[in-house]
Order: sequence, then structure tokens, then C-alpha cells
Amino acid sequence: MNVETRSLLNATALASVRLLLIRLEDRYEEIMGFFEHEGVPFDNNQAERDLRMMKTHEKISGTFRSEEHAVLFADIRSVISTARKQSRNLLVSLAGMLQAPRELGDSLVDGAKS
Repeated sequence: MNVETRSLLNATALASVRLLLIRLEDRYEEIMGFFEHEGVPFDNNQAERDLRMMKTHEKISGTFRSEEHAVLFADIRSVISTARKQSRNLLVSLAGMLQAPRELGDSLVDGAKS
């Protein structure tokens, strides 16, 4: 490897490092938030798991029949996911969704157990 090629590689590597440092500095809160705020996970695995069912449905059936069906499916998945995270009984939560959706929604937002 000649000197000119080596110098070009070094310049490219330095530019990449410099860009990485700038991104880390610009997104400090997003990257290091889990160190400074208790309860913030260091990864986004839960968010990815929450989206997995939507992707699975899309792969199996291709798509939803209408936007309304997609919204309803997302609402039901959201209730199930939130109920699990709050250690609620899933059947009771789903029954509550059918019987009194507004009250269940308010209690899920408040985090009160049913």
C-alpha cells in the first residue's frame, strides 16, 4: 500500500470517527438516557416485540381489508400489550374492552390494576 492510499484511508477513517462523535453528542439524551433516568431500558426490544404481531399479520394475510380493520387490530394489540406490562389478567382486560372501553382505557393510562 503506497503512502497516498494510506493517507486517503486515514482521512476517511477520521471523517467517520468525527461524524460518529457528532451524532453521539447530538443524541446524548437518547443514547445515555437509561443511565440518568431509572426505569428507561437500554434497548428497544419491547417496542420491537410490540410491533412483531402487526408484521406477522401482514406476512400471513398480506394486508388488512380496510384501514378501519388495521386500526381496530392495533387497538386490541395495544390493550393486550399494556395489560401484560401492567400484570393484568388478559381475559378480564379484553372483557372490559368489550363492555366498557372508555373506562378500561382510562384505567390503562392511569396504570390502575383491574
